[in-house]
Amino acid sequence: MSSTPLVLVISTTTTLNGQLSVNLPAAYTNALTAAGMIPLVLPPIDASLAVLALDGVAGLVLTGGEDIDSRWFNEPLHLAAGPTHVARDACESRWPRPLADRVCRRSRCVAARRS
Repeated sequence: MSSTPLVLVISTTTTLNGQLSVNLPAAYTNALTAAGMIPLVLPPIDASLAVLALDGVAGLVLTGGEDIDSRWFNEPLHLAAGPTHVARDACESRWPRPLADRVCRRSRCVAARRS
């Protein structure tokens, strides 16, 4: 068994050449490997699977990106909001409370969920 820590890195998706593709700036994975860690990229997936993905990893990198759609929290979409990502919000905004207690991804998401 390797003593090199495995770290999940949350990604987003984009359409490239007509196909949905996982998208993550290489700066995240480069920084982790430079620090001696092995990055594992986690695309927006079902929230119950996202929680299971935390088992067996040393950490989680919660990347920035799209704005969170405030309608997930029964608030109107703010006029100044930038692009949102439906699948990512569905994954990250609906994480079970135990996950929210373990991590601080996009502190805006966790703070909004708890308010």
